[in-house]
Amino acid sequence: MSPHTHLLQTLRAIRPLSDEDWEMAASKFKPVTYQKKQRIIDTETVANSYVFISKGLARLHGYKDGEEKTLFFFKEGMFAGSIQSYLFEKPSLLVLETIEEIEGLEISKEDLEAIFQQSPDLSFIIMTYTQLRLNHLLHFFSSFVLDSPEERYEKFMANEPDLLNRVPQHIIASFLGMTPVSLSRIRKRLLERR
Repeated sequence: MSPHTHLLQTLRAIRPLSDEDWEMAASKFKPVTYQKKQRIIDTETVANSYVFISKGLARLHGYKDGEEKTLFFFKEGMFAGSIQSYLFEKPSLLVLETIEEIEGLEISKEDLEAIFQQSPDLSFIIMTYTQLRLNHLLHFFSSFVLDSPEERYEKFMANEPDLLNRVPQHIIASFLGMTPVSLSRIRKRLLERR
């Protein structure tokens, strides 16, 4: 499936979209490819676009005391970016880096704002998409307060089973707020219970 077809399916899954609105929007999304382990956004750059991922995987991460801390994964059917940098036009606090090669579509801030002005339906779709992503993040971050590390890993396995084989274990451990050794122990305990 082409990136434009994938984007159209993603948008229409939220709300019907006229052919006229789609043609206007499609012309603003430009095809892009990023290699594995390539930085799309770095901490010294201002993010002025979003990337719709049609194929591949990326992560948003930062550094604390010299260690990488993964905050989020972006996979097929998702828009990837640094919202803090994009909204406030300041250098990103985080790094957006590919885990796998990415094929997708990029849209600039200027073009996205033009879409908002020209199409109330697309504006609604993108707002709804953003609300769904924020709800997902709220559930994930509440898990750090309410769940044990083992429960966080079990939820990750249930909610993101495809990532278990696509993401290196040390990055999953970072994402779940634990060391690779702790994750290894949890995985061993869970296997022993089966």
